[in-house]
Amino acid sequence: MALMHTGFPKIRYAIFLLATILASTLVFLPAPVFAASPACGDKITVSTTLGSDIGPCSGIGLTLGANNIVLNCAGHTITGAGTLFSVGVLAVGSLNNVTVVNCHVTDFYFDMNVGSSNSRFVNNLVDNAPGYGFFINSASNNHFIHNRIIDTGSGMLAFFSNGNLFVNNNATGNGFNGITMASSSGNLLTNNFAKANSNYGFADDTIGSGTVGTANVYLNDRCVSNFIGGSSPTGLCSPQP
Repeated sequence: MALMHTGFPKIRYAIFLLATILASTLVFLPAPVFAASPACGDKITVSTTLGSDIGPCSGIGLTLGANNIVLNCAGHTITGAGTLFSVGVLAVGSLNNVTVVNCHVTDFYFDMNVGSSNSRFVNNLVDNAPGYGFFINSASNNHFIHNRIIDTGSGMLAFFSNGNLFVNNNATGNGFNGITMASSSGNLLTNNFAKANSNYGFADDTIGSGTVGTANVYLNDRCVSNFIGGSSPTGLCSPQP
């Protein structure tokens, strides 16, 4: 009896200790996170896949606000209201290693405004922008792959942006140049296509040791039926019209 009497408190204490540990564990478990569907003007700080279209938005569509995240539109559309200086997807500042994929961005002044580094913009369609489809400003070491830039004011412009890769992008029917490198060097452009743009298919104002004396390298880029000419300077793409 004495043994049972002295052991019972130990058993009761052990049960109490186990309950305490379990309760403490529950307290410190992370609360579940439920990401709401983003809306016009939202800042994305975690990887997000859209489940529906967004817009029309009069200012900014979506802003990427953290490093190492993915915005996957999954084919959905972010629509603007044609407002002056509005932005569909804003990825600027000190952003690093972000991805924007499978987005249709339309009717903003800047459909995509990019100032990130080491990031990827893949399989996006930007159109109906009176300003720029892609406005790439002070961006470095990014990959722009399989994007379509259609019926915008100035197509795809890289400005003070170095070391980027442009592969298999299609710039068609834009109001100025299809793809422009302005004060930008060390970029590689390969297998891009520019058609029926109102100025040049490709334009590059840099001077260097790259293709035909520019500071960038062009490989297998094609240009067809651009109003002023295939490229400036001549030789960035083939065939020339």
